[in-house]
Amino acid sequence: MTESDFQHIVQNEHECVWNKLLGETYQMSKLAVHILPEITIRTQEGHVSKYVFASDTICIVFVKELLDDSYFTSGQSADWKAELRHELIHEYQHKTSSKVSLQGNELMKIPHLPFPGNDHGPDFYSAICECAPKLGLTPEKLLKSI
Repeated sequence: MTESDFQHIVQNEHECVWNKLLGETYQMSKLAVHILPEITIRTQEGHVSKYVFASDTICIVFVKELLDDSYFTSGQSADWKAELRHELIHEYQHKTSSKVSLQGNELMKIPHLPFPGNDHGPDFYSAICECAPKLGLTPEKLLKSI
């Protein structure tokens, strides 16, 4: 599989999920797929997946040595989809100005692996609650999948 093939797969997933969350009202974010040469670089110099509000861009980071056809047939494929969904929820959160909800506050209390960074407050969890039904999931299942 070429890098171009892989970028096409990620772009299709981005469009599919984005249309479910924001497609009727907002302009689609740009997608930047960064393929790094080796795994050790990923944690250096801010090379992590993120939504950049100022440029309306979702950046998804992959490591080249992990990208082969088996990546899409193994459980690893869920990793990049989870990252993409996570960043699309941030986009939703910023574009819709999600308000903190009681349901979002309750979701925040459910034990789960903490998200790094400061952008994961009650408004993020409230956005999860708003996005979940659009993706055919409960907020709890969406939380566990991102």
